Amino acid sequence: MTTAKHNQGDAQDGARRDVLWRPACLLLAGIWGLAGGSGAIADGPGPAELRRAAEALAPMALESGDPDLLLAAIRGLLDGGTTLAEDDPWNASALMARLREIDAGSGRYSDEISALEHRIRGVLSGPNRFDATLPAGAEETFRLFVTANEWAIAEARLKRGATDADIDLIVSDEAGQVVAEDIGNASGVPGIGAYVEWWPEGCAEVVITLRNVGGTDAGVVFLAPPARSQECNG
Repeated sequence: MTTAKHNQGDAQDGARRDVLWRPACLLLAGIWGLAGGSGAIADGPGPAELRRAAEALAPMALESGDPDLLLAAIRGLLDGGTTLAEDDPWNASALMARLREIDAGSGRYSDEISALEHRIRGVLSGPNRFDATLPAGAEETFRLFVTANEWAIAEARLKRGATDADIDLIVSDEAGQVVAEDIGNASGVPGIGAYVEWWPEGCAEVVITLRNVGGTDAGVVFLAPPARSQECNG
């Protein structure tokens, strides 16, 4: 490799580190706050932000094999509502398999691995989660209550193996008016689905519609992270 190529590679590595720096700090700081019970986490990153940060760092964790980064990524994903199931679209199971492989010789992380594998997700601390198998052309509807003065988030992802599915996500108010939607044919890749954010004008109940508009059955995971405020504040 020439010096120019070396410099180009160094620049690319530096840019990659810059892109990952904020998610890394966000993830580790958020997990520290959750584990330490400092009370400051209420003003820090929420479950959706932690999950997105963990998802961004997961490839680096797998590639590097750094056990601390693997642990942080797994915790961030689980705090955001994912599971260790092999068909879970966020693929935390691969991170756990890598961590177990690294730990096989020393057993240094066996306690942390056991705690993560036996973790119980509670409704109060975890996001609203809905797992469904939708036949081609079918839809599933259910209701959520959202608060005001903060972003509401709804996300649907294809389970691993649903390679040809096309899932639409539609959020409507009680009158049937569409509040937010993500529709189209962009969900045909495993791990990709539909995502919307909206700013409710007031506390309200909304109807979530998941619709399989593709030609094959699809396993779908829906996540709606809980509001920071656990009361109606608008």
